[in-house]
Amino acid sequence: MAQGVFQGEFYNPTKNLGIGIIKVNTEEINYYKDINNKKKFSESIYTPKEVIPIFFKPDYGIFFLICLEEQQLYYKVLSANNEVFYVDKSSVIFLSWEKFLKGTTGISNLDWNANPLHRKPTETSVNSRIRDKEAIFEVKEVKKDWIQIKNEENPAEKGWIKWRKEDKLLIELYLLM
Repeated sequence: MAQGVFQGEFYNPTKNLGIGIIKVNTEEINYYKDINNKKKFSESIYTPKEVIPIFFKPDYGIFFLICLEEQQLYYKVLSANNEVFYVDKSSVIFLSWEKFLKGTTGISNLDWNANPLHRKPTETSVNSRIRDKEAIFEVKEVKKDWIQIKNEENPAEKGWIKWRKEDKLLIELYLLM
């Protein structure tokens, strides 16, 4: 933070991964600290001050917030500074984690030793060998905390890894390419 303006990273971890992602498509977004008294404030996605996105690259249309809960008129969102806010449902797009992960341009595993490739989406499943640990993988399917991945360069290299453990991402997401 410099002079109260977030100088963010591309990825800003949060304490909770919620139920999905909120995509902000406008340059200015209205937030509510409390939906009961309707006190709102606005921020530019280019210079956020109070609400810090989990993924931030606004010049490429990337401004994503964690969605904690869907309500009748609002989404309850979590800022990367771990404060809770509300946004009007009509001003944003909700993406389930499954839809979001499948829509990435690829992923990589942060630690193949701690999060090995499995043949099936279970801890007890047989591990598969990875030849290119630096490869970018396409997400083919999502089952709870597991994703089925396929090496973009070598389609025979595929299997399942965990994408999250509790509320921590175990993968790096590529949203640009």
